[in-house]
Amino acid sequence: MSRKKVTVVGGGFVGSTTTQRIVDMELADVILTDILDGPPAGKALDMMESGPITRTDSRATGISTASGDYFRDGGVGDVVVITAGFPRNPGDEP
Repeated sequence: MSRKKVTVVGGGFVGSTTTQRIVDMELADVILTDILDGPPAGKALDMMESGPITRTDSRATGISTASGDYFRDGGVGDVVVITAGFPRNPGDEP
């Protein structure tokens, strides 16, 4: 049986933390996506390099979706978590 896959849309603080928790708990392999080119791949690589310390064998992959392509590196996961959005500014309503 293959491991489940989760796609996390948004590579900011919430998306990165969500990805890290899923990988650390070995719940699924994760594809971390963001419209920026570079940061998602770097964050996923950092998570993978800490794998021997946390003793996880889940995998994290980071991709840029600036082109609108969510199907690279194995496609969309079994579950999609959307964390992308604009940060709140002072005075914004909750």
